[in-house]
Amino acid sequence: MTSGGIQSRRACRLVAALLLPALLAGCAASSAYKKGRNAMESGDWDQAVLAFTHATAIAPDVQKYKQLLWKSRLKASEVHFEKAKRYLAVDQLEPAIGELQQTTYLDPANQHAQVELEKAMLEWHAGATRSRRPRWSWRRSAPSRSAACPS
Repeated sequence: MTSGGIQSRRACRLVAALLLPALLAGCAASSAYKKGRNAMESGDWDQAVLAFTHATAIAPDVQKYKQLLWKSRLKASEVHFEKAKRYLAVDQLEPAIGELQQTTYLDPANQHAQVELEKAMLEWHAGATRSRRPRWSWRRSAPSRSAACPS
């Protein structure tokens, strides 16, 4: 084998080694994109957010992935906000707070959700404080020293 043939093979291997990761990344991004599209079609917006986040992380320059991620975040945010409203309507503060936190994470610009979260947190905190107050305190009912020890 000639030295030119060996160098040619090395060059081919080098090119293949450099292109293979790019091709695999493209396949992984495409796979994540397909999962995201399927999740969107089935209305599973949280799963769509995860899939498009993955696709965008692999291929950050693909504008289509970014647009679909943003759309999925907004839709998922709406779903979580509706769940939160249903929980608030029946005074279930803890699950409502979780849904409102998810809402504001997915859509930080949603001021209505942010206000509702703050109100729910204040109400929850006030309720938690009330429930922790003791009904009876030994300090209030303990006899004074002068009454316990006659002089």
